[in-house]
Amino acid sequence: VPKSHVVVERFDGGNLVGIKTFYLGEEVEYDSFNLHYIGTIISIGAKTISVRTTGGRKKMMKPAEFAWRNWDLDLVKLQAQNADTMMYI
Repeated sequence: VPKSHVVVERFDGGNLVGIKTFYLGEEVEYDSFNLHYIGTIISIGAKTISVRTTGGRKKMMKPAEFAWRNWDLDLVKLQAQNADTMMYI
């Protein structure tokens, strides 16, 4: 829903197995490599979701990429994984 929220639905075998709603201002994952990068949703459009990165830049994602990265988002778990990874860097 542009300018309001994003609804991510997860299907398995044609059955709905999960649904999450994200609103402007919420933290989400926008990238990953060794670490999971978390930013804040700053705009929601019909074709893109924009996130303010930790470096202050704007990252624009298509709905499919946004859904793939965030359908099972657990910020506490990601922060713990980042902390574990940072111990070895």
